[in-house]
Amino acid sequence: MPFVDDAKPKTLEVEDACADVKSHLKGRGPITVRGEMTNWRGPHTSGHWYFALSDPRPGKKAVVDAKAWRSTAARIGFVPEPGDVVIVSGMWDFYAPTGRASLIVDRMKRADGGDSLLLRLAQLRDHLQKEGLFEADRKQDLPFFPRRIAVLTAEGSAALTDVKRTAALRCPATELLLQHIPVQGDDAAPRIAEAIRSVDAAAKTHGIEAILVTRGGGSMEDLWCFNEEAVLRAVADCALPVVSAIGHERDETLIDLVADVRASTPTQAIMKLLPDREEELEMLAERSDRFKSLARRAVESRRLVLQRLARTAAANHPKRALVVQSEKMAQWETRLRQQAEAAIFQRRGRLETVFTRLRHARPLEKVQSRFAPLPLRMHRAVLVAQERRQKQWSGLKDQLRVLSHRRTLERGFALVHGSDGLVRNPSQIKPSDRLRLELAEGDLTVRPEVD
Repeated sequence: MPFVDDAKPKTLEVEDACADVKSHLKGRGPITVRGEMTNWRGPHTSGHWYFALSDPRPGKKAVVDAKAWRSTAARIGFVPEPGDVVIVSGMWDFYAPTGRASLIVDRMKRADGGDSLLLRLAQLRDHLQKEGLFEADRKQDLPFFPRRIAVLTAEGSAALTDVKRTAALRCPATELLLQHIPVQGDDAAPRIAEAIRSVDAAAKTHGIEAILVTRGGGSMEDLWCFNEEAVLRAVADCALPVVSAIGHERDETLIDLVADVRASTPTQAIMKLLPDREEELEMLAERSDRFKSLARRAVESRRLVLQRLARTAAANHPKRALVVQSEKMAQWETRLRQQAEAAIFQRRGRLETVFTRLRHARPLEKVQSRFAPLPLRMHRAVLVAQERRQKQWSGLKDQLRVLSHRRTLERGFALVHGSDGLVRNPSQIKPSDRLRLELAEGDLTVRPEVD
């Protein structure tokens, strides 16, 4: 087995280099590792376990592949679940065909108090779900034909290439505004959140109608920045509709639940955002043919209606109608003249009969003889009524003369009038007043004298 001489470095072939790495790893001896079970797909059909261990500490993204042979798995005594934090012991191994190191597990036990990524993911999911960030009524509809779309992804990534190619094929008229962001790492989450907020703030200025956040596949640790609360809050607060396409079909991050639309791949995401030019042209051509067919049928229908109206007009020409109406008018005129003459003759006969009866009855002479005594009777009645009214007037004059205060004054009495009216009490008179005495034959003005 070749070794590298530090004093005289030797150029190795790749296979020799891999053998050298494997030798060094095995020479390392047994190692004990604490980690979280990820990429766990359950026991293989062969009975072996294939999984990965990730660093469960917040902010740590290290991952190592691990495997446990069937004999070892039978001794462990429990079947771990994804997200379990375990402590394993084993030896390093290096597989030359893939150039990857892995840990051959000999023993495994559960670690107490492990802070697994899956546990944190579940806790954050429950918290955001209680706030209603996943509710369907919060989702916005995508624009039918967006003029500009902001694409947030890593510069030069395969996802960006897929998005550009698909957009050029489906709808070249839509402009893609690229916003390069880190898609993994410790500083990725705050930078992604800031990018979303800046695009949302500049949407009206630049005419942006939607945001696409995308990246390719990876492990849970690689995609973890899209589970950070800062990113999820930025998406939830965004006024623009957001489409997320993170990882592959089997990958699911919390941004997919908060976003308005989730796509399994970047290509599917841009397909959801953009109408297919060819499909739209085919649909327009189909509708154009349909409208032309409808127009032709409408024109043909109107032409038949016009022909029918022309035949009807010819059969019912106004001159023919006028002739018919003129004949009817002549008939009605003759009929009316005959009816009028007959009515006049009938009325004349009735009048002559009435005149004859009146001459024989002499009603005027009867009325005159009946009303002749009335003037004399009326004259007598007027005289009687006049005499009665004269007697009543004389009686009233005598009563008035008896009741008048003038009779009292004629006996020597007088009425005293002061400044406040008729004086009934001496207390009503003031020394400066002028009193008027009303006598039977005139008035007299006097001054009061103080006693």
